[in-house]
Amino acid sequence: MNAKLRKQDYMLLYLLGLALALGVSFVQRVPGYTDAEYYFSGGLRLFQGQGFTEMILWNYLDDPVGLPHPSHAYWMPLPSLVASAGMFLFQRGSFFAGRFFFILLSGLIPPLTALLAQRLGQDRRGAILAGLLGVFSGFYVMYTTLTEGFTLVMVLGSLFFLTVFGKPDGETTKPCWFLIPGVITGLMHLTRADGFLWLAAGLLAAGWVYRGNQKAAAGKMVAVFGCMTGGYLLVIGPWFLRNLQAFGGLMPPGGSRALWLRNYNEIFQYPADQLTASTWLASGWGVIFTDRLAALWSNLQTTLAVQGLIFLLPLMIAGLWRLRRDRRVLLGAGLWLAIVGVMSFVFPYAGARGGFFHSGAALQPVLWASVPFGLDAFVDWGSRKRNWDIDIAGNVFGIGLVLLSILLTGFLFWQRVVGGSLENPAWQNSWERQSVYDAELAKLGMLPDDLVMINNPAGLYAATGRSAIVTPDGGPDTAWLAAQRYGASVLVLEADHVDGLDALYENPGDVPGLRYLSAVGDAYLFEFVGER
Repeated sequence: MNAKLRKQDYMLLYLLGLALALGVSFVQRVPGYTDAEYYFSGGLRLFQGQGFTEMILWNYLDDPVGLPHPSHAYWMPLPSLVASAGMFLFQRGSFFAGRFFFILLSGLIPPLTALLAQRLGQDRRGAILAGLLGVFSGFYVMYTTLTEGFTLVMVLGSLFFLTVFGKPDGETTKPCWFLIPGVITGLMHLTRADGFLWLAAGLLAAGWVYRGNQKAAAGKMVAVFGCMTGGYLLVIGPWFLRNLQAFGGLMPPGGSRALWLRNYNEIFQYPADQLTASTWLASGWGVIFTDRLAALWSNLQTTLAVQGLIFLLPLMIAGLWRLRRDRRVLLGAGLWLAIVGVMSFVFPYAGARGGFFHSGAALQPVLWASVPFGLDAFVDWGSRKRNWDIDIAGNVFGIGLVLLSILLTGFLFWQRVVGGSLENPAWQNSWERQSVYDAELAKLGMLPDDLVMINNPAGLYAATGRSAIVTPDGGPDTAWLAAQRYGASVLVLEADHVDGLDALYENPGDVPGLRYLSAVGDAYLFEFVGER
């Protein structure tokens, strides 16, 4: 009989995950990039009593009237809500307070992964292996302690697969049980806009449980669907009502315009009403298909390098094949295909630039849980072909996989976060750059309330509190028009800029509508001049 995980195993995995998260957070003292900065700023506004509003515009898709603007018109609000909960707990608007619950929740990922592996049929040794892979998670170690969606979707994804097919004891589950996965899918949607796919998967699973033609089965399916949908609406319903009040629809109006992007920079199109089906079709079917195939290739590379860490992917595939008759695995495979499809063919530019990386994280616990099964298949092969001792080989290769995961996780963290200096980690570069811009603006006589146009408005606001709008896709004339509408006083032109501003960056100086002010590192500051 297979040994089962003990309570001590779950606790040790949690403490190990928590200890690593605390160590990471000690080095990673700022959000570091736009998404985490945006969610942190949203949590800060909630803590400050400003509600779901923001003093930045990072795109123009919903044709914003001005500032303050209704927040989370593109990204979903749960990460900001969790961040604000930490701030209310500590009564401080610090980044540590905002990330506090993310750190605690990140510790749940390893024991939940181990539990999932055991529910799939693994013994204690294999379940612990899966849990340790959840601790030393490669690329994800950089993101699970931030004010972001990674930790939330990993925890919610685990809970979804643990509950969606009913109680684990195999007894007939009453329809009211499915309120639980319904609530989980609602939280998933409240974390990411593609979370509705999880509701569809949950309803499919419920139908799977109560399939049949008998009247009793049909009646139960109706009740199950009602309970699951009710749990979903219980969570997401208030957000839909907020959107109705703020935008006049269940979803913000800008989301549909993202369907008609022809390249990534068009997400910053101004005015956004130029993004239409006709302009999209005018780009030609050859370009449309080529771009989507390129996105698919990029997302498959993410599967290999990020989700599979290269050396784990063959074992994941072998393990999933061994588990191919398990309903949870089949449902997970279907969700993976759906997410790949949406992020490659519906939203290819956002998908290839991180959308799939974010959304696919929800399936990561299933992938880690499949590794021990793939290892079992490999060891069984070695036992048949080379007379390996199954127990010894399993232990040796299992330890080897964990050691490789530790080494690769450490290497990635050192390279991408530390950058060679624990005192001044590379992760802080963006945050410090925003502070330098703020100091230069103050030196030039700009007031704290003066609106700035910049590549990363969320980063500037998070680091300095300055209101900002994003530099639109286009040339100086487009930037000037956006500045006129929203009242921006100054343009910060960075090395990372839209193609239309190449000439201005290469030859900074006065141009119609813009007066050159100064250089800050590799960035240039311009004042908008002319009618306001």
